[in-house]
Amino acid sequence: MALTLAARRGTAIASGACAIALAVAITACGAASAAGSAGQARAKGAARTHARTQNAGPREVATNVIDQLSTRIAIVGIGAGPNGLNGRARLVMTANFGRTFTSIGPKTAKLTEPDSVFFLDRDHGWFATFSVLNLAEKVYRTSDGGRTWQAFSAPTHNIAAGAQDTLQFLTPTSGFLMDTLPTAPAAALYRTSNGGATWHRVASMQPGRRGGPGVLPAIGRFEFEPGGTTGWLSDNLIGSRLYRTTDGGRSWRPVRLPAPAGAIRGLPAVFGRTLVEPVTIGAGATAGSLRVYISKDGGTTWSLASSLPEPPRPSCGNAPMPASVASPSAWWAAAFRNHRAVAYRTTDAGEHWAALTTPAPVSAGFCGPDQIAAPSAARAWLVTPGTGGSNETRIYATTDAGRTWRRIDLAALAAH
Repeated sequence: MALTLAARRGTAIASGACAIALAVAITACGAASAAGSAGQARAKGAARTHARTQNAGPREVATNVIDQLSTRIAIVGIGAGPNGLNGRARLVMTANFGRTFTSIGPKTAKLTEPDSVFFLDRDHGWFATFSVLNLAEKVYRTSDGGRTWQAFSAPTHNIAAGAQDTLQFLTPTSGFLMDTLPTAPAAALYRTSNGGATWHRVASMQPGRRGGPGVLPAIGRFEFEPGGTTGWLSDNLIGSRLYRTTDGGRSWRPVRLPAPAGAIRGLPAVFGRTLVEPVTIGAGATAGSLRVYISKDGGTTWSLASSLPEPPRPSCGNAPMPASVASPSAWWAAAFRNHRAVAYRTTDAGEHWAALTTPAPVSAGFCGPDQIAAPSAARAWLVTPGTGGSNETRIYATTDAGRTWRRIDLAALAAH
């Protein structure tokens, strides 16, 4: 199964063997935003923010991929950035929730950046990289935990802000790739049946068409359920709808949720026939909060399960409030109050919420945390923007249900 320290925003499910993979792109300049996918057994972030560490140049931290392999293991992608003349994308792994890292990545070309990381289990993983030199996309595949890798060409995108390929695999051979270009906007969904060696297009955005076979209705985050027939698409980049497919992604229909008009829908976390759907009410500079809807019949009907008891400030712009679903009853969310990031946690399906003030500061010029991702009721990652005029992205981890938080050393991570 997989999750994302995901990845800025997302919903995460940690069931069985879940993995966390955080993608960190080391760059010398340039900001971008990216979209990830989240859903069953995974939460993905969709934003890239800058990080700056002492005695080092700016770093672009892509908080859009976290695949949960377990409550302790994370796979981290590191890149060179567009001005890194000798750098290349690679992977490092942590087996102790971010305290130390070991290099496991494939040998990639110079001037490549990590686009997406997806580990199905400890052995089977995929790493999508993008070349800023020739705009080529490659997908690397391992079936032995990173000891050996195979490389395949994959559908690619341009170098515009936010452009990205996102991976999801359901078995060692069957998987999906979403090619997104938010500035167009444009998107295309591809499927593979041979582990990523070849891809065929399933659907794409088409001017003037919002539905029908082969038409992708929006650009956003996606997630397929086991079997690859039923899937979800969250239009929360330039819209506020949730779509569902029951034919493997060829056609999509909007999901009827009893949420207020304009509410920002996330991707549902799927536990069999039970779905947990986070929805942000209000966004940007206005007060907003999180509502959680539950479906017991696979997404046909929905009911409001819980609302945060107070209206903390949400993320910037038309973005969902960071949320993560660790189980049908254990949920996390993140916002900010009084210039501090606050984590919200419930272990009884929203009957009671605990507000946990974190050590992460939030400057007045920022809207709040970028992302929260929880592999369990006790463990979570938190990603917040810089403060005091710096561009330093901060990443924190808790292993005791939010009572204490440890900051991840990005400089040490980049040194590997």
